Amino acid sequence: MKFARFLRCFLGSCAVVALLVSCGPSRPEDFRRQGQRLQKTLTRQLHKIETRDDLVLAVPRLTELFDEFVDIMIAARQKGYEGRWEASSDLEPDEEQLSRRLRQELERVCGLEGGQDLITQCQKKALLRLDAHEQQLASKRW
Repeated sequence: MKFARFLRCFLGSCAVVALLVSCGPSRPEDFRRQGQRLQKTLTRQLHKIETRDDLVLAVPRLTELFDEFVDIMIAARQKGYEGRWEASSDLEPDEEQLSRRLRQELERVCGLEGGQDLITQCQKKALLRLDAHEQQLASKRW
């Protein structure tokens, strides 16, 4: 009886994962659009922060957003899209403006008392995960 319930739960979970993977982005443009959406969301979230207390309250949401960025980057790599960090001169004007606004908001928030440490804390888990993924890919190449 317990095994049957476990099996139903496991198969249900597999079905949900398969559905999520199949509904995810599949083209470079899809990944780019998702990244832009997240960039706008992150910029709006940072714009709301005016004090250190605001930042402390926003840490969980900011952490989620940085994790989502890494999810997109890893998914793109798994689909075979190398991706690259584009120089500002390679961006479309609206992309450049969005990037500049995000950079300004990050710089402003990092300028708050303890802001840089809290932003680093928000990014740490996601960046470690991205680094581990990149190291795994590098080891497969050798």
